Amino acid sequence: MVTRVHTLLALMLLLCVPAFGARVQASLDANRVATGEGASFTIQVTGGQPEQPAMPNVPGLTVEFQSKNQMFSMINGVTTQTVSFTYLIGSQKSGDYIIPHIIVKVDGSTLTTDSIKLTVYDDGTGKPDQLPPDPRETDPKQWGFMTIHQAASERKDIYLGEIAPVRIQAWFPMDAQVQLQSILQPESGSYTLHNLSNQPQQSVETKNGISYRVLTWFGGISATKAGAQTVKLSMKLTVARPDETKPILRPRKGQPSAFNPFGRGAGTRYLEKEITLISDAMSLEVRPLPEEGRPANFSGAVGDFAFDALEIPSQWKTGEPQRVALRIKGSGNFANMKAPELSPAELWKWYPGQDQFTPGDIASFSGSKVFQYHAIAKKNGSHTVAFELSYFDPQKARYLTARSQERTIQISGEPVEEKETPAVATAEPTPTTPDDGRASLRSNGAKSWSQAQFIRDMNLSRINAFALVLAMAAPVFAFWKSKSRDPERLSRLQHQVEVRDAMKRMEVAQQQQDIAAFWSAALLVLRIKLAPSWQMSAQAISLHDVSQRCGTDSPVTIFFCESDRWIYSTEQLPPDWSRWRSLHQQALLSMPS
Repeated sequence: MVTRVHTLLALMLLLCVPAFGARVQASLDANRVATGEGASFTIQVTGGQPEQPAMPNVPGLTVEFQSKNQMFSMINGVTTQTVSFTYLIGSQKSGDYIIPHIIVKVDGSTLTTDSIKLTVYDDGTGKPDQLPPDPRETDPKQWGFMTIHQAASERKDIYLGEIAPVRIQAWFPMDAQVQLQSILQPESGSYTLHNLSNQPQQSVETKNGISYRVLTWFGGISATKAGAQTVKLSMKLTVARPDETKPILRPRKGQPSAFNPFGRGAGTRYLEKEITLISDAMSLEVRPLPEEGRPANFSGAVGDFAFDALEIPSQWKTGEPQRVALRIKGSGNFANMKAPELSPAELWKWYPGQDQFTPGDIASFSGSKVFQYHAIAKKNGSHTVAFELSYFDPQKARYLTARSQERTIQISGEPVEEKETPAVATAEPTPTTPDDGRASLRSNGAKSWSQAQFIRDMNLSRINAFALVLAMAAPVFAFWKSKSRDPERLSRLQHQVEVRDAMKRMEVAQQQQDIAAFWSAALLVLRIKLAPSWQMSAQAISLHDVSQRCGTDSPVTIFFCESDRWIYSTEQLPPDWSRWRSLHQQALLSMPS
């Protein structure tokens, strides 16, 4: 009986060892600092897993959370965990301050730190009443501004139908955080924005001696009516900037903080504002296309174009459709360009087909366009044929006609004549022919091309096209099958699944208003995305790793800092889901794809 009691007591003591073995210690790296400076205050817990301690509210004393660090050590086979929380503590007013006992919960138990005295002396700097007024109060461009310029700066006019390439730039202060809320759009219906680049280029540029972060888009402007036009574009966005009107603790002289990515205290306060940027006005003189010299076959092409390649079968048979193709290169309004017809026009009947544009620049102003369609020869014999395209050249201010290389073709068969459909149908029944399973391309009793014949011909073309697609798909399917078990591909798919799961957890956390779960899932998304390229476990990626690899001003680093602020902050602030989503999206977009 005694033995059993002793055994039970021994087990109870063993269960209590982790709690009794945990230790907590608080320390300052300096007990005396100047006004506006912060001393580094550390709470270190050894031998347990602590919760974030609630910092006491001491009148006149400012406390800013800096970081949480975790370290493991092994001695004689025993692993010990040490967790430390670092704060910046100081005041804007001189005096003696007592940092009271701080309660720390460790594995369900409660530990208490010793109180510490901090002396703040007045060195004549950093007082709130000496802070300069915030210049943004009177600066109309405090949140940013936008400009628009023609790429061809030597021209100040355009013609109706012409697409003028433009460069659009949004300028923001270096300390601003920006989230786009809408795409660029015209402020008036008298002009249209074309071919806007999907993602803006980012750069740092200097204007009037001030450095800005600049987002640059490329696109084109076309006018819908002639006359003097004032072009303006607008865009909705959210901008956050540090609040310079409120003093922030600075690290002690000669003792920089452990992590201070913004050049100020890690607890930098931000002012956020939803704004609509409207670009500076760009003046355009829009000229009508001249009537004089306009070719009969002009269809609206404005620019500078030339034929680059063409495919025309050398052997034809009247009444039977064949595919023709051509490629046009140059610069101008490719979007409004229609397919050129084969010349001479009286030799052909043709039907619209497909076209594909390949841009040659970021604004899709230059490039090449391929046209493919079916043509039907109506007259037999040997003929010299070519494609023709009439267009207006805005640089030369006149109409031009581009002509492709000529080809000599042979057309066999009987001539096909088109007859107009009679206005009143006759009562005579239409003669029928026995169906022997062979579709005739031409009617034996008439020389005219009929609608039924064209439908049969097009059906045959569709069957041939379908067979061609199947033939092309076979090697593609074989290649896909060979890659379906590729280890790298499977790993990518696994990462995609993990990212989707974490994103779903973010949604659920927001619905349940669970701030800690939201930040945990959001950080996991970023870590999973970074893990493959960094050759690290997602859970092992820390704030230190991110700041070292991505840079202290990276959106990823900023998001990690913001997460620490909300997870470990003792301030009772309302959640800002919209801003958190915005920061998370910026971090994801900044990662290499």
